[in-house]
Amino acid sequence: MKRELVISTVSSNLEKTKMLAEHCFKTTNIRSTIVCQLFEIAECSKPNEYTEAYDIVYSNDRGLAKSRMLGILSSNADLIWIADDDIEVVPEGAIEAFSALESTGNDFITTKYAINEAQERKSYSGQAFNHSNLSIMKVSSIEIIINKQNVLNLGVGFDTRFGLGAKYKSGEENIFLADILSEGGKGQYLPIVTSIHREVTSGGDFSNPLTNISKGAIFKRVFGWWGLPILFAFYGRKFINQEIKAFQSFTCVFASLKGFFRL
Repeated sequence: MKRELVISTVSSNLEKTKMLAEHCFKTTNIRSTIVCQLFEIAECSKPNEYTEAYDIVYSNDRGLAKSRMLGILSSNADLIWIADDDIEVVPEGAIEAFSALESTGNDFITTKYAINEAQERKSYSGQAFNHSNLSIMKVSSIEIIINKQNVLNLGVGFDTRFGLGAKYKSGEENIFLADILSEGGKGQYLPIVTSIHREVTSGGDFSNPLTNISKGAIFKRVFGWWGLPILFAFYGRKFINQEIKAFQSFTCVFASLKGFFRL
């Protein structure tokens, strides 16, 4: 089965993204489809580009969810890794993960990523498991590899209200996976490190009110009204784990409730 990365970027990061795609192709023989949104510059359109290592699809749209969906539809690969333009591919892990998805027949798998060569980003499970609506809430976009046709056959796409550049700045990946599961699809977590991402992700900055507003909307979108107690439990755990301070926890919850009831 054909394998590709779908990488979302903007004009100012395009050269760096080309280098990422070229390095990935050189070390894994896996090509990329790059979606470059042009909203930063005055040009209304540019012709798409095709090379041995990658294709570039230019878009006048704005928003990460729209970019990811265009990339999936533009790619002719069977298996697609949803990537960002600021990761470093771990070649052995990427090859292993793609092979695992192909052999299991799942609709998607999720993997692990690290913040450097020695430290993983999260406290990941050491064992594989099947995903549920609760477990997919911990997934980051760069951990996701999908079987394209299986997902499209389920009628699932990205909710464009969520993700960078949209009304709610994060959560498009969690909602995407939740929709796959709700349509009868299957996904599995595998303890394989596929990339390094050295910066804090957009959904992890709880000092930003927009992050918390988005969290509330995400929990409502995925769980409906059951999302309310789950949301309180989420911030309670953040406080217990000392990821947020006592006063901050109140402001976080207040902002998240705004997002929850606005959706």
